[in-house]
Amino acid sequence: MKRAFLGLTLLVAAASAQAQSYSTGFEAPAYAGSLGGTALTAGFGGGGQNGWYNPVAGSADFNVYTYGANALGYVNNPNGGDQFIAALGTTATPIGRAQHNVNFSSGGTWTASWDVNGQYRGAATPVNNLGSFSLQPSATADYWQQLMAYDAVPVPTQYNITYGAFAAGGGAIILTNSPGPAWNAIPTNHWIHQSTTWSFVSNQILSVSIQDITAGNPVTTVDVSGLGWYLAGGANNALGLALPTDIRCFAGNVDNTEYTNNSFEEINGKCFDLDGFHDGVVKDNRCVSRKLPADYVFGHFGIVMNNTNPQVRSENVLIEGNVIDGTKYGALFLMGRGHRILNNQFLHINKAQCNESKEFLCIYKNDEPDMLDAGIYLGTGVARREQTTGNEIRGNTISGHKMKSRCITAGPGVSLASNKIGKNDCSDYSSERERPASLP
Repeated sequence: MKRAFLGLTLLVAAASAQAQSYSTGFEAPAYAGSLGGTALTAGFGGGGQNGWYNPVAGSADFNVYTYGANALGYVNNPNGGDQFIAALGTTATPIGRAQHNVNFSSGGTWTASWDVNGQYRGAATPVNNLGSFSLQPSATADYWQQLMAYDAVPVPTQYNITYGAFAAGGGAIILTNSPGPAWNAIPTNHWIHQSTTWSFVSNQILSVSIQDITAGNPVTTVDVSGLGWYLAGGANNALGLALPTDIRCFAGNVDNTEYTNNSFEEINGKCFDLDGFHDGVVKDNRCVSRKLPADYVFGHFGIVMNNTNPQVRSENVLIEGNVIDGTKYGALFLMGRGHRILNNQFLHINKAQCNESKEFLCIYKNDEPDMLDAGIYLGTGVARREQTTGNEIRGNTISGHKMKSRCITAGPGVSLASNKIGKNDCSDYSSERERPASLP
């Protein structure tokens, strides 16, 4: 399967004159591009063009393309320049991600606008998702998300755009918010201009607009301020979530895929983000982070499951024989059903020392206070609620801060008894390596 998500011009601007806006058209000479594609991001971790980076291990890189006979067959943007960025998802690397820092610290009201073009380049039935634009880090910050996805019965020549937002009290993200008919049945290989205005004060999306610039259609603008589309912190950010620090472009879905025999070091984030991942394998990988927890600003779980796509369920994933050595928080966030977590080594877990530490954010959700301090945490989902049942957890070594007592923990609505918990070796510190002297 192959799919692509494109961004051409991008503007993120604040209403306040004192705020620092960000804009780019991905044009030369600031960006190097070619018909065949020149890397925008350079593998997981950083080193991309003009501050762009690949935020999640195993993600495909975005590239900078020139128009004309470009390798992906995209038409020219009537409002564009000479170059655009794109990610092509394949079976080997189904998800593409590119991320860039934006200084949102002034708060207030902001508008993001961008041109996007999506198409399916495979022969079989397309698989969701096609792409998205979001504020980051979504695991800990106040954010919203725009999602491009096919219908429940996918048609490869058109897709829909919806918004991921939250209720007034926060909670699970709702990804099916549609502003209206103009956001439905969008033709593939058409350039679509979008804008979104939101407030960090009321903490809600205020208005959105869309225009098919390839077709020459007029702009459609909708005031959504009365629809209750809140950011992750809920109305007025009642949950007190931090302001986002980045924007992210995303492409793809993951099924029948394997992540095997990879080795990563010094991961400032998740080692594996299994959003949309199902019926696949994560096996014999090694992720090692040796520094102090304060050195990982975006530190996270080692492996995280999620279900952003409303048409995908997290199920039937084998996670076996991996070494996750050193995480700021837990080793594995587990959700869904039919997963097998076998013979992994989760070492030096919870280096932030939650919930005893006062230095780091240790409560992600008020109703799930134990989430970040568990070795393996069984939850009911992040984007949407799912039944977490019928999973097998056996033969794992789990060591770190308070891991003897917090080895495997179930969140609200999850029963450990409904999962198969076999023999696992749980200890406060690894038998192979003593607690590092540099840790407090």
